[in-house]
Amino acid sequence: MNSSNYSFGLSDYFKVIMAVFTVMISTSLWWNLNDMKMHLEELAHLEAKTNLDKDMAFRLWATRHGGAYLIVNEETQPNPYMSIVKERDIVSPSGKTLTLYNPATMLRDIMNDYSKLYGVKARITAKIYLNPENAPDEWESKALEHLIKGEKEYREVTTVKGKNYLRVMQPLYMEKGCMKCHAWTGLKVGELGGATDVSIPLENYEKIEKENTRKLLVTHALLWFIGMVSIYFLGRKLIQSEKEIKANSQELSLRTQALEQSGSAIMVTDLTGNIQYVNKAFLTLHKFKLDEVLGHKPAIIKSHLNTPSLYRDMWETIIEGKTWKGEFKNRKKNGTLYWCHETISPIMDSNGVHTHYIAVIEDIEERKATEEYIKQLLKEKG
Repeated sequence: MNSSNYSFGLSDYFKVIMAVFTVMISTSLWWNLNDMKMHLEELAHLEAKTNLDKDMAFRLWATRHGGAYLIVNEETQPNPYMSIVKERDIVSPSGKTLTLYNPATMLRDIMNDYSKLYGVKARITAKIYLNPENAPDEWESKALEHLIKGEKEYREVTTVKGKNYLRVMQPLYMEKGCMKCHAWTGLKVGELGGATDVSIPLENYEKIEKENTRKLLVTHALLWFIGMVSIYFLGRKLIQSEKEIKANSQELSLRTQALEQSGSAIMVTDLTGNIQYVNKAFLTLHKFKLDEVLGHKPAIIKSHLNTPSLYRDMWETIIEGKTWKGEFKNRKKNGTLYWCHETISPIMDSNGVHTHYIAVIEDIEERKATEEYIKQLLKEKG
C-alpha cells in the first residue's frame, strides 16, 4: 500500500469516528431533551395532585360537617338544585336568612376563585347530575370511562383555546355524608359517584422547557464543535505521524536489506557485548546458525592469538566515540583460523549517548597469504 492510499484509509477511519461522535452527541441531546420534558411533566403532575389532594381534603372536611350555612346576599344565593333538602334555608334568631351549601357547591365556588387567581382550573363532574354546570365535557366523559373501569387516575395533555394544559382526573366515591344530598342518584356508599379534575396550565413549564432546550442545544453544539475540531486535528497529526512512521519503516527496511545483502560480515552488540544482530555474510563466514550467535559474546569467534594491547586500543577508541580499524586473527565454528580486517564504530542515539557497537568484518585471509608469499619470495632472492 502506498503512502497516499494509506493516508486516505486513515482519513476514512477518522470520518467514521466523527460520525460516531456526532451520533453520540445527537443521542445525548435527544435523551436530555426527553428527560427534561418528562421531568417537567412530572412536576406539572405533582402540582395537579397537590391541588386535587387539597380539594379532596376540603371536600372530606365539608362532608364530615354536613356542609355549611351561609348568609344569603347578592353573591350567595340558595342553590335551586338543593331544594330537595328540607332545611336548605333557615332563618337565624336575628332574622338573617341562611342557605345550606353542600360540599360540592362550596368546592365549586372555591375552585372558581382559585382559577381566577392562579389559572388552575378544577371541577367536579359526574355521569349522573342535576346541575348542568356539573355536566362533563368531552375530555371528562372520556376520563370518566377510564375511572369506571377501575383506574385510580387519568391524565392527558390537551389544548384548550390554543393553550396546553395537563388535565388530571381522580375518582370521588360515595360516602355516608354524601347521601344527604345525593341519595336521589340511587348510588350506594362506596360506589363511584363522580370525579374531580384539575387543569394545570403548562405555559410556565413550556417557558422553562424552551429556555432549557436552548441551553442544551448550545452546550451540545459547543461540545460537538470542540470534539470535531479535536478529532480533526488529532487525525491530521496522527496521519502525519503514521506517514513518518511508514517512511521511517521503509528507510529502516532499506537499511536492513542493505545490511543483510552486504558482502561484508556485520555484527551489532549492546554496550555489554551481547550480540544483537548479525547478517547472512557473518553466518556464512563463521559457519554459525543464527540461534548460536544471538545473545552470545563476540568471544565465540575469538582465537586468543591477538595481543591484549590490541583489544585495549580497540576499546579505548570506541568508548571515546571514535571508529577503530585493525586486524584480528579470528576463529570459525569449525576451528579454522583466519585473518580479518574489522571496522568497529559506536552507535549513538539522538542525544549522543552510546547504545550499541557495530563491527564490519572483512575476510583478508587471501590477502595475508599473498603478502606472506611475497615476503617469502623476497627473502629467498635476498
